[in-house]
Amino acid sequence: MTDITQVITALPTAPNPVTQTPDQFDTAATAFVAALDGMVTEENTFGSQANVLAGEVNVNAATATTKASEASASASASAASAVTAAGVANYAGLWSSLTGAQVAGISVAHLGSFWLLLENVADVTIEVPGTSTKWGYAFGASQLEERAANVELVAEDNGQIIKITANTFTQTFDAAENLGTNWSITYYNGGTGIITLDPDASEVIDVTTVNPGHIVSIFCDGAAFKTIVSAAPIGDHSVVVTTGNGMGSTNTKIRRFTTTQSSSGTAITYADSATLGASFTINETGFYSILYMDNNSSAAYNGVSLNSSELTTSILTITAADRLLIAYFLTNGNNAAGGETFYLTAGDVIRPHCNTALDSTSAIYDVFRIRKVGV
Repeated sequence: MTDITQVITALPTAPNPVTQTPDQFDTAATAFVAALDGMVTEENTFGSQANVLAGEVNVNAATATTKASEASASASASAASAVTAAGVANYAGLWSSLTGAQVAGISVAHLGSFWLLLENVADVTIEVPGTSTKWGYAFGASQLEERAANVELVAEDNGQIIKITANTFTQTFDAAENLGTNWSITYYNGGTGIITLDPDASEVIDVTTVNPGHIVSIFCDGAAFKTIVSAAPIGDHSVVVTTGNGMGSTNTKIRRFTTTQSSSGTAITYADSATLGASFTINETGFYSILYMDNNSSAAYNGVSLNSSELTTSILTITAADRLLIAYFLTNGNNAAGGETFYLTAGDVIRPHCNTALDSTSAIYDVFRIRKVGV
């Protein structure tokens, strides 16, 4: 810190016309005025040094105020930690097991999290943790919570295992900034419906659906969400239909079948319509193996289309991106088959698509098979 080094020189005796003779007065006045000139210079220097010192004092005072605030915040944090420690030390068990009056400082477990009682209550049964402001959230425990409908995912779910037991619905989230950078959950779809993950507003997540049997670890970085997906065994999801049954009367290039030889699982929905022909709707995103073989009394083409809107147009000339498979048979007795594995998305529609009306009704040669083989 700056030191004040300027010394102010004392003034000589001031002139006094009452006590001094005229000669004495003149001599004293001359000396006094001469000393004043020097004092002005000294006082200016002193004032400059004093101003610098005052600025430094003000800065130090502001720093001291900041440090005092930080010390106060640290004291508050320490007090909160002490309360938390006291609550843990005074764990009272499940909230649902308590009755009557309770004293502040206890902790309980409720809905997979720990809660601290912040003030005395007369009847703990009407003060529900997570609803009553008389409880403070402490931290979450990795416990299993079952749900069958959308309950917004919030900060208190941190560390939880959420098991969906039934239904199809959209799962909503609190804003990522409210969840924070260390928030994560394990989300298990134990039902048969498809769950759509829908973060708040325009926030994004890299996986938007959770199929039955899938487990998704969801992580928040304070702005968006990332996932790790673990799939349960695929199970048997397949449909096999046989025996040709002409074509749809409206969708004239879409084959029909008479017999459902087998149908398993929920990943594929088969429909056959006299007007629309046969269709296979994909309910779960994943890899699917498809085989289609057929016959006709004359040369023709058969194939498989994906989400095609050209259902009265030959498989040869529909939009190329919609044509998954195509095969050709020369004459009656020459069976044509095409098969491959494709990655399909929930909502995709697969159809047996031809170039002409096929007339075979064979249970042996007219076969369409589709099976889910991967995720």
